[in-house]
Amino acid sequence: MLVSTFCVPALLLAAERLIHQIDQRRQDMAQAYCVKCKEKKEMKDATEVTTKNGRPMLKGTCPTCGGKLNLFIKK
Repeated sequence: MLVSTFCVPALLLAAERLIHQIDQRRQDMAQAYCVKCKEKKEMKDATEVTTKNGRPMLKGTCPTCGGKLNLFIKK
């Protein structure tokens, strides 16, 4: 199937927006166990990082006590 050159930039832009929305939802809904508070909390300022061995994880802070939260995520 042939796609005209006019549609390609629009498709790329739409795909980038969709990927950004998915990443944003993943980071917004991330919950991890806070050792200091002893309960599950929603991460504040969650960022996706990769460990030395290649596993993806989210790092953030607890909104209550400010402690570090880490959450391994599926690929």
